[in-house]
Amino acid sequence: MAGKDNPTTSRGSSNATTKAQSKPGTSAATTAPNANNEEPIKTTSNALSTAKSAKIYLIENGLATTGMEYTIATLSNILMQISHNASPPSKTIRESVRAVATLLQDLPDKNTADAILTYVSIGLNSQLTNLTETAETISTAAKKLESSVSNSTTTITSAANNLKTDSERITEVTNELSEDTRSLILNIEAAIKKLPTTPAPQRDTTDHTNISAPLAATY
Repeated sequence: MAGKDNPTTSRGSSNATTKAQSKPGTSAATTAPNANNEEPIKTTSNALSTAKSAKIYLIENGLATTGMEYTIATLSNILMQISHNASPPSKTIRESVRAVATLLQDLPDKNTADAILTYVSIGLNSQLTNLTETAETISTAAKKLESSVSNSTTTITSAANNLKTDSERITEVTNELSEDTRSLILNIEAAIKKLPTTPAPQRDTTDHTNISAPLAATY
């Protein structure tokens, strides 16, 4: 009759369920592998070709946050961060730009993405050229500084040696001058001793008190 369950069908369904649940070594439901339990992708240069690996790389380097939406605007902002941050090594800059390029290619607006990639490529090549030139300039300056320090050290050493020689010569001349002065004094003393002695002048002991005064003239 309509509205009543078929007892045979109900029993069959019940028995099938019971067998499935009571069968040893099996479970009622099979759990699909959890994508979150997969091994993390190693963000090396070879792995940056996928959007997932590119996102992980940007997050690991502090250029993006977990759950962030990647759009033309946000990716352009990341490029601005890369261009204004001069502290990372050139490899990090290159890989960060590559990660952004991968995410740009994954966007639906291909025209804008391609235009940004073109300017990024031009700017990156120019930056690497400037970086190479700067490195060469720094290397040249370092060599010049090393040479200058070496020359300065040689000059200082030479000056110190000359000063030592001059000091020794001054000491020698001073000693010679002292010896000459002593010899001169001895010679003067010897010469004085050889001078003839003269008698001392006689003192006038005459008494001049009784001498009469001259007479005054009379007219």
